[in-house]
Amino acid sequence: MMKQKNQNNNKHKNNNKKKKSLRNNNKNNNRNNNNKLLNNKKKMKKKKNSQKKNQNNNNYKNQKNFQNKVEWNQKKKIMNNKEKRKKRKKIKRKKNKLNNNKTKVKKKNKSQLKTLKHNSKGKNNQILLKLQKLL
Repeated sequence: MMKQKNQNNNKHKNNNKKKKSLRNNNKNNNRNNNNKLLNNKKKMKKKKNSQKKNQNNNNYKNQKNFQNKVEWNQKKKIMNNKEKRKKRKKIKRKKNKLNNNKTKVKKKNKSQLKTLKHNSKGKNNQILLKLQKLL
């Protein structure tokens, strides 16, 4: 009888131990799972934050790049305008030179005409006519 009682007691003890260990295991598992979930949440948050940061950085970079592009284009326009102006000035100078040369020739011809007129006083009309045609 005593033996049986002892055995029963032992069974109960064992059962209780098992239950306790199960309970503890469950607690531990739950804690671990919760920790995992929390960690995952934290990781996700970090990831999102880093993505946001990267996006902001990229936005800033893109903005900067765009700004630089605009500035460069403006500079280029200014440079091109300067070059165009220089070219125009060069062409003008050339034209002026040509025109000046023409006027010089005309002036020479006129002076020659005057001297001829003065010298000939009515003679050599053919030469005079030729010179007048040249002018």
